[in-house]
Amino acid sequence: METQRTFSYAELQTEVAGLASVLHDQGIIAGDRVIIYMPMMPKAVFAIQACAHLSTVHSVVFSSFAAKKLAVRTDNAIPKTIVSASCGIRA
Repeated sequence: METQRTFSYAELQTEVAGLASVLHDQGIIAGDRVIIYMPMMPKAVFAIQACAHLSTVHSVVFSSFAAKKLAVRTDNAIPKTIVSASCGIRA
């Protein structure tokens, strides 16, 4: 299993632009609130950068948050969308 990966700037730019496009197509615009609920993985960085590209207000919630703390953060943020991962693998 590959535990480390390097991205070129061009690859980063491609990933961020693609995710920003998906978010925009879903109706996310500047000023909207987005929660990023993902483990520590490259796609979390892409999501953060995509939100910054769209000028959204984003809150990063790592997957180690307990359910109650996640619910509180979500209720307080009132996000328009949540970007999440279906799973994460820890080494």
